[in-house]
Amino acid sequence: MKISFVTGMLLAIASFSAQANLPCKETRTIQMQLNAESLDMLEVAIGAGKLDITGHDEKAAQLEIRMCASSQERLDRMAANHSQRGNTAALNLETGGDSNSFRAGLFRSANYGYFKVTGSIPEHWGIALTLGSGSAELEKIALLRATVGSGSLTAEHIDGHSMVSIGSGSIELEHTHNIEIGTVGSGNFAAEGVRGSVTIGSIGSGSVELDKVSGGVSVNSIGSGSLDIDGAGNDVGIGSLGSGSIVVRNVDGNVVVRAKGSGSVRTHNVSGNVSVRD
Repeated sequence: MKISFVTGMLLAIASFSAQANLPCKETRTIQMQLNAESLDMLEVAIGAGKLDITGHDEKAAQLEIRMCASSQERLDRMAANHSQRGNTAALNLETGGDSNSFRAGLFRSANYGYFKVTGSIPEHWGIALTLGSGSAELEKIALLRATVGSGSLTAEHIDGHSMVSIGSGSIELEHTHNIEIGTVGSGNFAAEGVRGSVTIGSIGSGSVELDKVSGGVSVNSIGSGSLDIDGAGNDVGIGSLGSGSIVVRNVDGNVVVRAKGSGSVRTHNVSGNVSVRD
């Protein structure tokens, strides 16, 4: 937690999202069941809270939604409900309309509202997630679409595609099929055990680590960030590299960097050709 001290006032101010253990002064919990046979996708947007979902072999989704607030007034303004759009169940979470803040010290105060969502969904469902500064853990789902801001997402055993983008946060995937990454800003992405290929639009100043990809890897551009690949079953292609770094090991195919700036490229145990154009 980042704290700044003001002389004579002993004032400490911290970003609410940086709290290791979020406070929960006032709370309310509801149970929600989604059992429409036409559904195969859960859509959820969560800010500073937490999402923990596991797939199961039942026909209905069972969710427990815990609301946490700094006051009864804020809690009364919070709400959770769902709506259906085609084959998608949208979980609607209303935090009470205010941003979260926490102030410690002589003039201690807090104004927050967030959700902790846990439960299970049918294994044939996918998840479309928008994550702010919170955290999410997912397991045994059909596919994943996720946009992560400054939060953290971990997911494993994804039966289909994963399509993600990251700002300054982090994503870790394990045992998934094809991965499509739109952008990695200053954040971090890591994946292990990819059954298929990985395509990446751009890496800014962040990092991407790939371990054991059965197919190929394609990256459009890398700025000052880094790409580390250990194990690819097909070609690795990078459009352009700025001042960042590329490390590629154990590739059953070619490695091509079409345009390189001041950055560095290292390769080891590549079965095909290595081509780096300055």
